[in-house]
Amino acid sequence: MKTAYLLTILLGVLLFSCSNQEQPIQMTNQNPYFDIKGYFKEQMQRLEQKNNVVIKTVSKNNDRESQRIEINNWENELELFTASDINKPDWLKSYRIDSTENQLVYKSNDPKLRTKLITIYKGDDGTVERINIINSDENWLYSSEENLDYIPDSTYRIRKQQAIRFIGENQYEIIGELSH
Repeated sequence: MKTAYLLTILLGVLLFSCSNQEQPIQMTNQNPYFDIKGYFKEQMQRLEQKNNVVIKTVSKNNDRESQRIEINNWENELELFTASDINKPDWLKSYRIDSTENQLVYKSNDPKLRTKLITIYKGDDGTVERINIINSDENWLYSSEENLDYIPDSTYRIRKQQAIRFIGENQYEIIGELSH
């Protein structure tokens, strides 16, 4: 009889502990910094729904070529921008934030990080008018610096300077102008 009594009490305690007393788990999708990756994913979706024709100019050193082309894969086209996402758990305190009413700046505190500087220019209504990103890598064999510019519904520009020991230095530029 004691066993049945103890089992009843134990079952009651278990049922009570499984009732609505539990606090809901709060899921936050808050990024400590501006969500570069999310912003560009939205831009890619918008661009895929619009006219995908751009006037694309590609240059290497002093050789330049322009063509009017249709972009079928905006994810590939803007990959360097999304790769500059700084919302990584390990980088929580790796960027200093400076902001004004129309500008948000993230500057790296750690010289080892690839993304050194992100500047987001905003209009008076808070919408993004331009994003500029500076990335750089350097080791004993290789150095690279990227300057990425994005102006929504207008232009994207990728400038890259690369130096490889024993091979030399090259400068690349890609400019995409959205046709309207």
